[in-house]
Amino acid sequence: MPRLGLKQRFRRHPRRYTVLGGAASALGLVAAAARMASAAPSAASAAAYNFGSGYSAIDGTFTSVTANWIEPTAVCAGGDQQTGFWVGLSGSGTIAQLGTAANCNGTTPDYYSWWEMYPAVGVPVSNATEPGDHMHASVVYDGDNNFTMVLKNVTRGWTMTQDKTQVSTGGTPTSANVIVEANSDTGAAGSSGNVTDFGSVTFSGATANGKPLGDWTLWTGNLVDMRGVQEDAISSLTGGRVFTATWLSTG
Repeated sequence: MPRLGLKQRFRRHPRRYTVLGGAASALGLVAAAARMASAAPSAASAAAYNFGSGYSAIDGTFTSVTANWIEPTAVCAGGDQQTGFWVGLSGSGTIAQLGTAANCNGTTPDYYSWWEMYPAVGVPVSNATEPGDHMHASVVYDGDNNFTMVLKNVTRGWTMTQDKTQVSTGGTPTSANVIVEANSDTGAAGSSGNVTDFGSVTFSGATANGKPLGDWTLWTGNLVDMRGVQEDAISSLTGGRVFTATWLSTG
């Protein structure tokens, strides 16, 4: 499977906020996944994807996606790494997505939540997010070009809701995504060191259109850097709704 290059997305420190790039992660992911699904529509497709890992429901149209996770702890030994954990709906134009980040600024960890309506830039959430916080995220599409994104920090008791209209008309979303995403390489062969040591993160309650994510044709893959180094491992789905991403390498 060819490399699917995510642009840089997670340098979202709320005190020095910069969005680097912003091309659609899920758009590239789903385009390749659709090709695999056409070859074997009844089976999940396992493939390496450089800067995104997890699961995407494909081969359909999607009006909702949900998942829960616990914000992991970043182990920061030096250097800058940015890794996000998110759910979203994507199609031919907009990606409506929201989640959390666990970054390293040198030896200092940085945690926060964010939302994004690609191609508009991502927006950090002012409410605190810390390791161990129980998160719940959902995105709903109303069939008339509008998305409702809800992020709840169950531990701290806050809820953020964003009602947004697609920037470009793309119709009903064609993928529902539950993803771990790392800040991308620059594209130079051998570049590495982008994935935060997040230990592991377990997504639970993952659904698309109200059904277990595992009920759909799926794309799945691991984080892999430009040199072919695998940076995390994605487990199989349990009960169609639960999987774990385990960090292997910063890259």
